[in-house]
Amino acid sequence: MDRATELRSLSLEVQRTAQVNQNGEVEWPLRDARAAIDALAATGHLVLGLDLREYDDDGRFVELPWCVTTVDSVVGARDEARAALDRFDRDSLGLDPVRVSVLVTWR
Repeated sequence: MDRATELRSLSLEVQRTAQVNQNGEVEWPLRDARAAIDALAATGHLVLGLDLREYDDDGRFVELPWCVTTVDSVVGARDEARAALDRFDRDSLGLDPVRVSVLVTWR
């Protein structure tokens, strides 16, 4: 099943805020990432990891690997991803939260 099809099982709000890239990767604005992680877990998907992407005005981005799941449990992986989002610190990272998207990998 492709990512676009899997997204249809999520709430309309989570679908609306998702960005599906040409290569099949899916990301959400930082402010919407927690809802996406929760929705994926609620539908039985295991979150494998998170990457942070900060976009510039030309659409180029810098990517920072942020979290790799260490458990094989939907709930445990969700909790690890949530904790990783909680560690986002604008001052220490130098990233603008408005320009940051969270690339979520799941199975």
